[in-house]
Amino acid sequence: MMNTQEQILLFHQVVSGDDSKLERLMNSYQGLIVSCVHKYIPEHASSRNADLYQELLSAGQFGLLKAIRDFNPEKSNSDSHTHYLYIRINQEIYMAFNNSKHALSYSGYQLRAKHQLKKEISLLQNDLNREPSIDELANKLGWSPQRVKNGLQELTYKPTILDDDLTTDPDSNGNEQDIHDSIHSAMNKLNAKERMVLFLVYGFDKTGRARSTQEASKLLNVSQQHISKVSQDARQKMASMIQDNLK
Repeated sequence: MMNTQEQILLFHQVVSGDDSKLERLMNSYQGLIVSCVHKYIPEHASSRNADLYQELLSAGQFGLLKAIRDFNPEKSNSDSHTHYLYIRINQEIYMAFNNSKHALSYSGYQLRAKHQLKKEISLLQNDLNREPSIDELANKLGWSPQRVKNGLQELTYKPTILDDDLTTDPDSNGNEQDIHDSIHSAMNKLNAKERMVLFLVYGFDKTGRARSTQEASKLLNVSQQHISKVSQDARQKMASMIQDNLK
């Protein structure tokens, strides 16, 4: 197994034009690709969603290849390239997930699991006359305690909406279609990171599920504070562009 220093050396050689070592470099990052895919499909669910799982792995491979080809050693520090590769791989997987026909069936599986959890909570509440514990729910559902914890987090999370920054009065600033077109136009003018953060935090993707800043930070491998700042800055930029478009 290749150590970090060997990987850095190999990365230097490939981005400098030595394509004979590209395949070896790609293979050394398979673990990183798999870890990114597991943020969308947990390992325990990969077998029942094999088509989507393979599709996301392929997207991760493509994202890695593009990231290597696009890397500019004059603008970036190749010794800290892993975070750069992680972001690029995850972006490609994220877009593939939201454009995949298989993602809808996986989303349906998630919704069924959420409904099952809510049903068992209600049944146990009636039987026990109290809130059931995580272990009691896990035993009843045949799930791991961690899966129950994740499910409870999704049930209790209340997403915010694009509110104050982007709220516009249709009567005074234009009709609803104008506002919709302006929002779409403004979104397209954001950079890739800003768009991705807003897609995650506000649920603008195919799943329609808004993520907490904690979930978004784990997906992008950055701090929650960074997610909050990027989201706030992006909303302010969009608000300014929308107001200019509607004048």
